[in-house]
Amino acid sequence: MAFTGKIIGKLALVVDDQKSVRQVLSRILKNSKLEVVEAASGMEAVLAISNHAFDIIFMDLNMPEISGEDSMKTIIDMHPNAKIIVYSAFEDPSAKERLEQLGVAAILEKPASSFDIIETVKRVIGGAEKT
Repeated sequence: MAFTGKIIGKLALVVDDQKSVRQVLSRILKNSKLEVVEAASGMEAVLAISNHAFDIIFMDLNMPEISGEDSMKTIIDMHPNAKIIVYSAFEDPSAKERLEQLGVAAILEKPASSFDIIETVKRVIGGAEKT
């Protein structure tokens, strides 16, 4: 049995302050049959988490107001089993170590290929449709 690359019935939250990044990432995820909700800030992400049960969360680190890292701490406090994939440019060399200590599910550095994004999702949440 082979994976088709389709991930059916999963809900993803995409958090990034750059609209173009949200749109591209959302399109990649929707093409693999995920349902997607977008948030333009860490505060929007925290509000979305309080209203929906997401299977996976893509989080940028570098955002105004509340950083992705601070947002993740709040989200993890609310939902300790949250599956968060950090999708960000890394300016701070110690950030990856801090994120691993927080318990993020995966770290992807921008820009990542569509293939790498979907393979990471499948690894983190599984649920790929088999043929």
